[in-house]
Amino acid sequence: MPKKSSDIIKPRGPITAYALFVRTCRDELRRKHPQLTVDYNVIVKKCSERWKIMNENEKKRFNDTADIQRKKYKEQLAVYQQQQQQTIPSSILLQTPNAQFLVESSSIDQTKKLIKKREKKPKDPHAPKKPLSAYFLFCADERPKVHSSQTGE
Repeated sequence: MPKKSSDIIKPRGPITAYALFVRTCRDELRRKHPQLTVDYNVIVKKCSERWKIMNENEKKRFNDTADIQRKKYKEQLAVYQQQQQQTIPSSILLQTPNAQFLVESSSIDQTKKLIKKREKKPKDPHAPKKPLSAYFLFCADERPKVHSSQTGE
């Protein structure tokens, strides 16, 4: 599963022709049988079988719609990238407690990668320890018995 983008303004990728087909199949099934509850995996299997036997003329409607959405996505992405270039100056001085970085970039994602991770806090040696689990308590009781049986005492 792909990572979710932290940028909510960025346009979503275009949907494929097959995904459009599956969506319409699912909608048709729901319209015909509203009381029926079927697992999504079953629907996808039936749709994939149907997609494989379809000819190019039947798939053309979905391919055309996917092409239109792909073109819209490219336009939206171009507008988004122009906005990003306008909002971020060409050089940004990032300051962290440990270091300073001079970044030459045009996107926020690249600047985030350059920021160092936080250093771990030192562990307190006087902090209380967690109690032993039942398994470790059992092992502590059984260890002397096993040790004595193996050494022959």
